[in-house]
Amino acid sequence: MSAVAAAAFELVGLRHRYGARTVLDIPRLSIPRGETLGVIGPSGAGKSTLLRLLQGLERPSEGTIEMDGAPMPHPLPVPVARRITTVFQRPLMLDRTVRDNVLFGLRVRGRKDRAPAEPLLERLGLSHLASARARRLSGGEVQRGALARAMAIEPDALL
Repeated sequence: MSAVAAAAFELVGLRHRYGARTVLDIPRLSIPRGETLGVIGPSGAGKSTLLRLLQGLERPSEGTIEMDGAPMPHPLPVPVARRITTVFQRPLMLDRTVRDNVLFGLRVRGRKDRAPAEPLLERLGLSHLASARARRLSGGEVQRGALARAMAIEPDALL
C-alpha cells in the first residue's frame, strides 16, 4: 500500500456549462481523503456547481470525476450516494428535537444507536438545545444542527 493517501476525489478536464456559458473549468484537481478544502469566489464562479457535481446531482458537461479511483457513475447508485453528504447553505430541519434531527440519518440507515448524538451536540455547542424543537433554533443553530446530522452518519465526503 502506498504511503500517500489515495485521492477521495480526482477531477480531470472538468467543465460544466449552462447553455453557452461555461461556469466551471478545472483542468485537474485532487482532493485527498481527510483534506479540508475551502472554495471561495464571487457569485457565479461555480462554487455551488462544483458541489452539485461532487454530490452527483449533476453530470459534468466534459471531463471526469473519480471517487476513490473509480469513475463516478451518473446517477449515483444509492450505496455510493450515501457515502457523500452535503450541508446546504439553508438547511432544513425536521419538526423534531435537535437530538432527533442529528439521529435521523442513522435511523434511515437502520442504526438504532443514539451514542453519536451527544458528542456531536457538545462539539458543535448545541448540548443545551438537544431537547429543544428544531423550529425554535436560530439560523446559525440550524446550520450547526444540520452539520451534526451530516457528521453523525460518518460520510466519506462531507460537502
